Amino acid sequence: MDNFKHGMSKTPTYNSWRSMIQRCLNKNHKNYTYYRNKKICKKWLVFSNFFKDMGERPANTTLDRIDDAKGYNKKNCRWASARDQNKNRKCFSSSGQKHIYKINVKTPSGVYTYFQLEIKRLNKKPIRRSFKSKDLAILFRQQALKEIGE
Repeated sequence: MDNFKHGMSKTPTYNSWRSMIQRCLNKNHKNYTYYRNKKICKKWLVFSNFFKDMGERPANTTLDRIDDAKGYNKKNCRWASARDQNKNRKCFSSSGQKHIYKINVKTPSGVYTYFQLEIKRLNKKPIRRSFKSKDLAILFRQQALKEIGE
């Protein structure tokens, strides 16, 4: 639905919907790599349908998928605080550590492995760092969580 028809293009709810669309469907979006396989139900490709299902975004919340393995739809999404989202966060079993993901990149010369630390924070840029070892990622995570009070 066009912005002028619903009058909500400058609202937090619309911004959350637009961000979901961009990160999942726009190959040029900085987070597309992480979300490209996350499906958005066809109904939600239209803002008014998304709004009908989710309602207005409450203060201090963002759109959250209850099960990270599933896509965006009414049964799997909620408005949640950053704290609630971090509690819900799952890590890859290959790392076994919360907020730390083991990444394997295939190159012509073989497989390159690194560990990605990612801590999401409400209304702030997420903390994202890459490390050559899991131990360094764990140490940095402990320090970062102390600094942000988690």
